[in-house]
Amino acid sequence: EAPFWLVSVFDLDPQNPVADVDWMPVWAEAGAIAHATAIRITRAGSVDHVLFAEEDHSAELATNAAKAPGCGRKLWRVGDVETDARMLAYRTEVGRPLVCLAAVDATTARTRTLELLNRQSPAPEPSNLEPENLTCAASPVS
Repeated sequence: EAPFWLVSVFDLDPQNPVADVDWMPVWAEAGAIAHATAIRITRAGSVDHVLFAEEDHSAELATNAAKAPGCGRKLWRVGDVETDARMLAYRTEVGRPLVCLAAVDATTARTRTLELLNRQSPAPEPSNLEPENLTCAASPVS
């Protein structure tokens, strides 16, 4: 029955091989997400979490749902990270709470003790990617 989630994991790092892959719960306030899935990839020397989430726009429960600070977006959590990202991937190692982070359509990502990402608004639309509208310091090059 659709929709359903299908996830493939490819192990391309012989120095840090995959030991196990587990489905993870995605925690959210009622009405925050329409669909979501997450996995934990346990490796020899690290742990990866990958999240895919779709916000529920069918019923706006703004008064009941948790919101990202300053932007009115709903939040969900996988592992130790709370975010509003549509896609989130992060890696942890023993003694290092964050090794790398990748996110799509995110304004915030944080743990209880560490703010990983804090944007006041989502990234600009592709039609608005003129150099003067970019939020980063570097100009596009060809």
